[in-house]
Amino acid sequence: MIFARALPEKAKVTETYEVDQVISVNPRRTQGKQHTGRIEITVPYDGLRYFTRQAARDVERARGGSRPAADPDATVGHLVLAEHDHIENLPAGVRMRAEYGVIPIAVPLPGTADLTAGRSSSVITHEYQPRYPEIIPAGLEIDVMDPDSLDYMSLAEALAHTPEDTGLYVKVRQKVAFQNVLLIRMTVHLSLPRNPERPIIPLPKPVVRRVTIDWPTITSLRTTELEVCAAVEQNGQQIRDTDWRPFPVRYNPVDRRLEWEVLGMGMPAENGDGGRARTIDYESPPMRLLIEHPGELYRTPQLKVSAEIEIPGYLMSGLEPRLFDFIGREVPSTTETGREPLPALTTRVTVNGTLVVDDAFAKRSFSPYHNIVFDDIIPDEMRVTDIRNVLKSLGFSVSPDKRMDADDPDAPEWFLTAKRRRGPDEMDLWVYVEGTRHVLEREQIMGDSRVKTKGGKATGQIRLHMLGRLPRNHQEMTREMNALQKALRDRYQYHMAWRR
Repeated sequence: MIFARALPEKAKVTETYEVDQVISVNPRRTQGKQHTGRIEITVPYDGLRYFTRQAARDVERARGGSRPAADPDATVGHLVLAEHDHIENLPAGVRMRAEYGVIPIAVPLPGTADLTAGRSSSVITHEYQPRYPEIIPAGLEIDVMDPDSLDYMSLAEALAHTPEDTGLYVKVRQKVAFQNVLLIRMTVHLSLPRNPERPIIPLPKPVVRRVTIDWPTITSLRTTELEVCAAVEQNGQQIRDTDWRPFPVRYNPVDRRLEWEVLGMGMPAENGDGGRARTIDYESPPMRLLIEHPGELYRTPQLKVSAEIEIPGYLMSGLEPRLFDFIGREVPSTTETGREPLPALTTRVTVNGTLVVDDAFAKRSFSPYHNIVFDDIIPDEMRVTDIRNVLKSLGFSVSPDKRMDADDPDAPEWFLTAKRRRGPDEMDLWVYVEGTRHVLEREQIMGDSRVKTKGGKATGQIRLHMLGRLPRNHQEMTREMNALQKALRDRYQYHMAWRR
């Protein structure tokens, strides 16, 4: 054998996994068809840093010695594979040494003049098959909605979680402005196996390298806009979302796909298992794709969506490769020159998702908005009690109404919250009551003497701003709003007639 004092320029160990996912009414995530591993080592014949002139003299000495070596390759080091029991098929040429597997790094030897010419390199590759993890490591979360519903859904969530914020109540009376836009909201999730007895230090920092989505027609980017939610992180964990920011997106006319890259992934809040958790969970910032005039999308039965995740410095199989030089000394992970660690470890996970468009539209959450005005009704506690009684007759449970402090005593305001179960879902209804009191001046001619009298009549107006929320079916929510309007109109007409 010939030994030469050379060093690899690059040593990469890459594992690739696939996840297949169907996003529909009956969702599922399964193991993909491929999970492969690849070792790639590059040694350039440069005569300086890697295959040095000293290494060339080692080759000449071995070829011209008293017993000249006839080996066409030169061994420049070894790659040791620890924890190799985590992979199914070892690379070809592995020599077993107790609990370790050893791969000699042997480079072919060209002519003596070409060893240091700097015009070629030797690339050594080995393929192996890692064991697929016991968990499904990644997935996509996709929702289809319209921006109007999204705005009011965000308001509904805020009302549900922050009922003491009086500023939210006033927002219920905002006017709805319908848009001819569809919105696809997406988040990429990743879970890495975790062994509490062997913690991973430092924790990996995965990156979403690329996201693609099929597009049924050639589109203009002027009608398509991508936004990513910026997040604030503390101690490596996402604590809150801030605002939506534009993000570059491109259309690939060859593959007929929309594409964008690159997104970092943050760790959500730690789950209840704490240090006993069996997975390390990550998620990307929420992304939303706004599409104007989405007519072609409605006629598409399904869309292919994929996300490519890269985890540098980590192998999901648990394999621990170590690089040793020609004299058996371990190559340091970081050199004084600051080049990348050797070997460089990378895990790539690709999620191949199929979005069933009809099912995605069917599970949308809706937040219908309704505005009702009742004239010639004096706003007081009795009229608000009428609203509460009608809601109870419709099957809603009503929380105690909140009388809001108004600067003007002639403009009282109330806020009511009502809930009702509808099968597995919950129907929420928020009612903001805005009242106005005033005095109507009038003249009246009495009897045959035609005596004219002047006086004032107390009157007012009640305006109801209703915001509802119900998953999948907005028609039921709209029917309940209409029923509330009809019942209140019947009651208030009686009061209007009695006051005349």
